[in-house]
Amino acid sequence: MLVTVLALAAFLCVGSIVAALTANPRMASGVGTVLTFVLWFFAGMWVPRTLFPELLGRIADLTPSGAASAAMLQAMHGSWPALAQVCVLLVWIIVPAVLAARAFRWE
Repeated sequence: MLVTVLALAAFLCVGSIVAALTANPRMASGVGTVLTFVLWFFAGMWVPRTLFPELLGRIADLTPSGAASAAMLQAMHGSWPALAQVCVLLVWIIVPAVLAARAFRWE
């Protein structure tokens, strides 16, 4: 449950930064679509993360989808998620939220 809430919050904050930094809704939709596919890749949607080269695996661990995927797999196997994965999700909640709040402009 904890990992699910953290993952949802992290993705919401990533979406908020996209909305804050793009010029119009059409551009936000395009950027969001590309970002979705990139995040799906790092979560292991098309290629299992166990087959990633070491460098790509480390990069995936630093993305919100990669950290959420690994933490959910650990939870499914009956253990608590690693502290590093929870910290990565917390960073992906705090940093984009602060940046989005500073960059957002009403038009």
